Amino acid sequence: MGIYAGAVSKEWKVFDWTANTYTDHTLGLPVVLGKWYGIEFDVDAVHATMRSLITDRANGDVLVDKIEDLTQFGAWNPAIDGNFDLEALFGGELTATQRPNLFVMDNIDVPVGRGPSGHDDHGHSAIGSAWGGDH
Repeated sequence: MGIYAGAVSKEWKVFDWTANTYTDHTLGLPVVLGKWYGIEFDVDAVHATMRSLITDRANGDVLVDKIEDLTQFGAWNPAIDGNFDLEALFGGELTATQRPNLFVMDNIDVPVGRGPSGHDDHGHSAIGSAWGGDH
């Protein structure tokens, strides 16, 4: 699950690929090369929601703030689909043939606390900033 800059669509996209759910869709915001974005992605496994938040790092404007019900993408089961123990950040969108990997990132914020169910208490995951580049 996460947010990525689509090299082909040139839009910010969100995906959810679990055992029981699947989506890969646009958030309706174009990727502007040379622009810094604030990215936050949160999952609430118990309430079956994911939140995509993208801000303009220059002025703090909220560009996308979308909460989606994960059950619309399949038969969400929090014990199976919401059992996360790893967070990864990578430039691996390889669908573009001329300019893959449209962004770089810094200032990663990852929680360290675990709740009694094994899930992060605050469900917080963030990329402090991401730059729409073409490297």
